[in-house]
Amino acid sequence: MKRLYYAIGTVCMLVILGVGILSVGSYFEPVYQEKNYSSMYNASQRADLSAQYHFMMRKNLNGVIDQQEVFAARRAIENISTQKNAANNLYWYELGPNFVGGRSRALIQDNQPGSESVLYVGSVAGGVFVSFNGGELWYGYSSNMTTLNIGDLAQTANGTLFVGTGPGHDGGLGGGPSSSNGFMGDGLFRREVDVNGNHTFTRLIGPNGKNPSDQWATINRMMPHPTDPNKLYIGTGNGLMVTTNALASSSEVAFFKTLEVSPGVFVSGAIDDIQISNDGSTIFVAIGGRIYKLNDAGGSNISITSTIDLPGIGNVARIALALAPSDNNVIYAAIAATGASDCVYGIYQSKDGGDNWNLIGPGGGSFDPYISLACQGGWDNCAAVSPTDPGKLIVGGVGLYQWTESKTAPGTGGWDRIALQFGGSLVDTNYVHADKHRILFTDSNTIYIASDGGVGKSLDGGKTWGQNNNGYNVTQFYSIDAAFGFNFDSLSTLVSQQVIGGTQDNGTQLLGLNPTRPDISFDIRGGDGFDCNFSNLANLAFTSVYFGAIERTTRFGAGGSFFDAELNELCMDDCGPFYTRFTYWETPDASQTFDSIKIFSRDTVNTILAGDTVIYQSPLGDVPMYWPTPKDLNFGDSVMLPDFAQSKFAFATGASGQATRIYLTRDAANLNITNPEWDLVADNGANTYPNPITQNVFKMVFSSDGNQLFLGTTGGSIYRIDNLNQGFDSLTLDIRSPQSVVTCTRLGGVSANYISGLSVDPNDPNNIVFTAPGYGGTQKIWRATNAATCGTNELNTLPIQGDFPQGVPVYSCLIADHDENTVIIGTEFGIYATDGAFSGGQVIWSPAIGMSKVAVYDMVQQTNQYLYGNKSPEIENVHYRKVYAGTHGRGFWATSGLVGIDDDKNDKPVVKKEAQIQFKIYPNPVNTGGFMEIVLPSDSRVLVDIYDLNGKKISTIESGVLLKGKNKLQFDVSSLPSGTYIAALKSGDELKVSKFVVLK
Repeated sequence: MKRLYYAIGTVCMLVILGVGILSVGSYFEPVYQEKNYSSMYNASQRADLSAQYHFMMRKNLNGVIDQQEVFAARRAIENISTQKNAANNLYWYELGPNFVGGRSRALIQDNQPGSESVLYVGSVAGGVFVSFNGGELWYGYSSNMTTLNIGDLAQTANGTLFVGTGPGHDGGLGGGPSSSNGFMGDGLFRREVDVNGNHTFTRLIGPNGKNPSDQWATINRMMPHPTDPNKLYIGTGNGLMVTTNALASSSEVAFFKTLEVSPGVFVSGAIDDIQISNDGSTIFVAIGGRIYKLNDAGGSNISITSTIDLPGIGNVARIALALAPSDNNVIYAAIAATGASDCVYGIYQSKDGGDNWNLIGPGGGSFDPYISLACQGGWDNCAAVSPTDPGKLIVGGVGLYQWTESKTAPGTGGWDRIALQFGGSLVDTNYVHADKHRILFTDSNTIYIASDGGVGKSLDGGKTWGQNNNGYNVTQFYSIDAAFGFNFDSLSTLVSQQVIGGTQDNGTQLLGLNPTRPDISFDIRGGDGFDCNFSNLANLAFTSVYFGAIERTTRFGAGGSFFDAELNELCMDDCGPFYTRFTYWETPDASQTFDSIKIFSRDTVNTILAGDTVIYQSPLGDVPMYWPTPKDLNFGDSVMLPDFAQSKFAFATGASGQATRIYLTRDAANLNITNPEWDLVADNGANTYPNPITQNVFKMVFSSDGNQLFLGTTGGSIYRIDNLNQGFDSLTLDIRSPQSVVTCTRLGGVSANYISGLSVDPNDPNNIVFTAPGYGGTQKIWRATNAATCGTNELNTLPIQGDFPQGVPVYSCLIADHDENTVIIGTEFGIYATDGAFSGGQVIWSPAIGMSKVAVYDMVQQTNQYLYGNKSPEIENVHYRKVYAGTHGRGFWATSGLVGIDDDKNDKPVVKKEAQIQFKIYPNPVNTGGFMEIVLPSDSRVLVDIYDLNGKKISTIESGVLLKGKNKLQFDVSSLPSGTYIAALKSGDELKVSKFVVLK
């Protein structure tokens, strides 16, 4: 074989000098341009649409979220977790992204002397976290709770921590898509500390699962009595509850309702806010557009002193209250209006304990904390007063403003915007993330903000700000993809693990650009991020925001749209639903191609003889091609040779009032083509044969050869678009052309609102698995074995629900690359797996090890063993068969449990086996203690986590750096009761799991 320099077209390309010396470009030196956060500000504030989407994912077949069904699903998951072994030894570990955060509505400082640096923060979907150093580093703190949906936190006078679940301001329950998102709580929890200092959370009371207006489904606000550790005020979704024996045994804590306006008649509805005076005698409560002033005379003797109707009653979306700590006569009310806009109605001050009020922040002008593209003061409204200055008020919503009272004219003052929700970068000292939900002064200069971006902090009274999200991984992902994994170079042990995900209100995050800090991500696009993909060959990322807006980004820097004229016109306004849907496929070595490349000989000495194999490059990412020349080539001669590097990008349109259309381009990853050609391959019209698409598309997946595109729709249908490899231009691809070869077939359907998850077997496209979201109903998981070949309505659908609880929403699924029987599902309560999906026997589902019980919206597996296919075995994917999960509340997770596993298919290449860690425990069973034998291929730091069969972490053993070869660690289990446990060893990127039995 001659190895020569060639030019492609008129562009001179780098040469492949020999087999095994392949240029992979600058994959690890991406150009990152700091984002202009004005785009995030202008696009991110779609709280109403976010709530609608989450409601859509959780509603039952009757179109509502039924509390009873939610309650039943939670209890069923609790039962399955105590009865099952962990799923296929798939240990899941957290990847990040660090420093990003996510929506947080609860934030308090520990109230015990000497604990001033201890903070607690609650995420709406990621649980409770604690910091011991003023927010500089956070730790997960609520692993045993039955829900991670945190509404508020409170600490009574003796330091007892209470957790209220169900963030009601994220949307109500069952009231329809405009007001519901289904983040239902599970009641009130109390922290318990045993004699050994172990912390757990006990559920004191929760929804009964029968009453749609049960107040314990949501808890918006809690306030402890300042001196009585037994008294706690709880603002629920349906009124104000109080307990006067909060420290009693969990079965004896009693609650009673307050806000009694006449004998036996109480004010109902969702509590907006609660404030309590320093002596505990006066309570202010905001509910239903009114403010109630209460008197607490001790015990259950709580009565209404006055009812305060500020101007705008009946037009109030939400009221935030702020009582001045240094002067309880001063109280503020920040009022957001309803109607077409939830903008500021007015900010009011009272200096006589609520008897008289003065308007200090009128609406209708340039001052408005709640306005963005849409006004949303019902979503985010918070206020706080300086602990030393009753005339210093901070109000947060979308923006952040400070009012300072005049020293010479009390009752008057001025407003200053003290932070921007967009800026030059995430380290901009003027930046605090949009959507503020809680403001906390810990002293006159130290201020914390809980927002949709986690926790912000100021040390100078609000003049400058920083983001304090180290360890606070509560990012809410909608979608995920993972790039090909490379070794950085032959001299380094560092490995690139690049993961991308679209998030709620935190843009599209790209993880793994910095090899020394693989947990840090970069925001490569603002707003709400939805479907996203990598092109490994072209070194591209594809991203999206709402309503059909998509971009391609080169080297992870600035990007842009790549629509043609037709799509530009169609998408001038909106051309898709809130969640933008697309999918991408590529291969370096297609089995057939209609594309060719013109190459020129640059050899000035030799003639390339007909039949000689030449090496040239595809314009798609400079992919190396090998092909015999059909004729002799002298210097300057040219010849057309086949281009086997192929890609396909499918995009679903269908905004409100628009027909569903599927467009496809073969040019998305080819940057030499500035005007990609898009073809219509399916719609709901007569050109779509044999079955037009009559429902909106919810999920799209290519077959592994790119010839077929499978669609899951609203209404529970499965479609298949065929012959995509036979179509190579607009004449053969576009269904409006008489020569189009593309067909679309409705394969079948199930009883479901949506097809939320869809996976095609990488080895046989006849095998598919698909899932449905929503509480209630029966089956949520199905498989079929004739998906690639069946005709209209001939899909042989079979439920594989097995022993997995019915009525639990299932959002994502994945057929493992090595064996179709191994299927992993992402549910409302974490990940489960089976190894019998297609076996024909009983399907047994088991919970994952190590992962929180959090919603898992998307999963992806690394299925490319080599970057350029089997012709480049020296560039091997070090993460081949690793599985990644995008959770909606706890960031990225991964498992290496399938890496290195043998194939069940004899015709598939086997992963090259490197020296691996060996891990065993002896004796087994153990009584009070045992030994861990660890054999390492190189010096390495080792961590061992101990879990029970519920997936709860019991302890962590950190060995420090162990030497290459055999090591022995002694471990103590004297405090563990008899039972079976799991030891998960992590060293670098490798994980080993071993079971052991404690027998007393």
